[in-house]
Amino acid sequence: MRTAFASGLAIMMMTTMAYAQKAPSPDTFVNTAAVSNMFEIETSKAALERATSPDVKTFAQQMIDDHTKASNDLKEAASKAGVGAIPEDLDAKHKSMLQALDKKKGAEFDRSYVQEQRQAHDQAVKLFSTYASNGTQADLKSFAATTLPTLQMHQQHVRELPIKK
Repeated sequence: MRTAFASGLAIMMMTTMAYAQKAPSPDTFVNTAAVSNMFEIETSKAALERATSPDVKTFAQQMIDDHTKASNDLKEAASKAGVGAIPEDLDAKHKSMLQALDKKKGAEFDRSYVQEQRQAHDQAVKLFSTYASNGTQADLKSFAATTLPTLQMHQQHVRELPIKK
């Protein structure tokens, strides 16, 4: 009985791990990555105008530069992959997040921006890591693998930003 239970538990855990590592479809990867890049760029433009911390402004400029490049590289990879249209606008969720951020000022803006960047980069690193390892389309897989180190650098950098309370 215990052996059967242990075997069943082991199979369930392996299935769960395999499912967790399954890459999204090429279309889903492109759409998610495109919206993520747009969100990084738009929130960072707001940070350049409204952040109070010089460190946050420096980070924001880096986000604009790096995610603009990533957007251009994604368009090229998606074109080679034959993926359909790439979104040109934020989805409803990200529009709402941007609108909420736009209502904040001063140190509250800085804190919210940094928190959103932390979450966004955690999600992006997971998405790109999964696609780089398990993606099904070679051009997109290469794009994900090439872009991943920059996203990991951003993830580390945003974790180190000092946040005033």
